[in-house]
Amino acid sequence: MTLRKVWRYGSSLSLVTLLSLSVAGCVINDPPAIGEIAKARKALDDARKAGAADRAPDKFGELEKRYLHVRGVFYACNDAEAARLAQALAADANALLGAAPAPVSGNRPPVARVSVPACANVGESVSLDASGSSDPDGDALGYTWDFGDNTAPAKVTFPRTTHVYTKADNYTVRMTADDGRGGSTSTTAPLTIVQKFVLTDKGRNVLFDTGKADVKPEARSQMARVLQTIKEQPGLQVQVVGHTDNVGSDASNLQLSQRRAESVAAYLAQNGASRQSLKADWRGEREPVASNATVAGRSQNRRVDILLVPTGAAACR
Repeated sequence: MTLRKVWRYGSSLSLVTLLSLSVAGCVINDPPAIGEIAKARKALDDARKAGAADRAPDKFGELEKRYLHVRGVFYACNDAEAARLAQALAADANALLGAAPAPVSGNRPPVARVSVPACANVGESVSLDASGSSDPDGDALGYTWDFGDNTAPAKVTFPRTTHVYTKADNYTVRMTADDGRGGSTSTTAPLTIVQKFVLTDKGRNVLFDTGKADVKPEARSQMARVLQTIKEQPGLQVQVVGHTDNVGSDASNLQLSQRRAESVAAYLAQNGASRQSLKADWRGEREPVASNATVAGRSQNRRVDILLVPTGAAACR
């Protein structure tokens, strides 16, 4: 009788041990659900840190209950179902994390105003200003800038920012003013970016002989970049403007700048630029960029400006 009891006790103990090992086995093997549950927990913690528990207590509380349920499904060794539920939970927690704060009752939206230059140049820092924006409730505003050139939007706390454009085109700048309490307003402004090339005398590399308009090799070398850009953006309009120093009469300098501008335009047309897109203009000595009192200054003033302008843009110089 005693031996039978011992055998029965040993059999029961073995069964309990086997069941325990079986249950433990779905944890020991490190199934995929463990990683998904960890991701869900992190998403919940991130949402809590972002204030989701205070902003939407009922929704957040429901997510926490679902988390406990997922753990229960996992401990029941239903790994595939636990992984599926954990993935759905993480997605909902992340959505709650990214949700905008609900507008406060009675909160009035801000007034958004933006000021941008009509034209700016490729590679230059463009100043964008939203300081005309205001909030009727006196709230401090945040500003999100979408520059319109497929770069990432910039979110800043100051109303002014800058941006550098790398390509000539017509852009739409969008600014969103946010009061941090669920109120936001957006406004837009057009901006034309042009690309300007300046052909100038560089040291001993003279673009034109004195009183001449023939394009010298040095000028052709500088125009290589212009032709490459025109090739990459064939829709750009090309404005060629000639300038001179003040040596000689105003009338002769005006004629000389005309001949040089037309000579450069002809060279561009012969090397790939569309004649329909080309426009030549001339200013003579009237628009110096440096003092004509020095040799170096006069050298800078003897120049040809080439402006690549997007089709349909307002006149930009």
